[in-house]
Amino acid sequence: MRRLDDPKRWKDVFDHVIDQKIAKSKVTCFSKTYSNTLMWSHYADHHKGFCLEFNGSMEPQAILDRGIATILCVNYDDTELITVNYNEAKDRGVVELFTRKSPDWRYEEEVRVIIMDDNGLQKFNKQFLTGIIVGCRTPDSDVEKMLKTIKEGHYSIKVQRAVKKKFKLDFETISL
Repeated sequence: MRRLDDPKRWKDVFDHVIDQKIAKSKVTCFSKTYSNTLMWSHYADHHKGFCLEFNGSMEPQAILDRGIATILCVNYDDTELITVNYNEAKDRGVVELFTRKSPDWRYEEEVRVIIMDDNGLQKFNKQFLTGIIVGCRTPDSDVEKMLKTIKEGHYSIKVQRAVKKKFKLDFETISL
């Protein structure tokens, strides 16, 4: 049996609390930019995927069908440890846990929607989606399926296709 003042015991308790908080939380990642070629390479299957565009001015609670959400910008920091004492500032400790990332990823301009203490599947409200951008290497058959889904779902959104230029991406509107 370990003593109450044993630092190892408190580290184990802290790790357990963090694991529970993570298990009951959801994090959805967004970017403030859609034109970064590296982002398309990393997150859109080498330009074969889609980029969903959302209304970034909505309040967090308007985004979800249910639950409590917070929208936070990622902090790009090379500090390895969480600098907040969790016992003294639990909310700040959790925020730091979910929003810290290496400065190498700064180009992502990431914003995260964090939903705490919810184990269910979350759905976004339909009016939050404002556009879809198709990667420059997305197969036409996938684009046709997507356009059919948009029409059948009566979505009022703009659709664009990325077009690869010399060292950048341009975007052309696709008519519905």
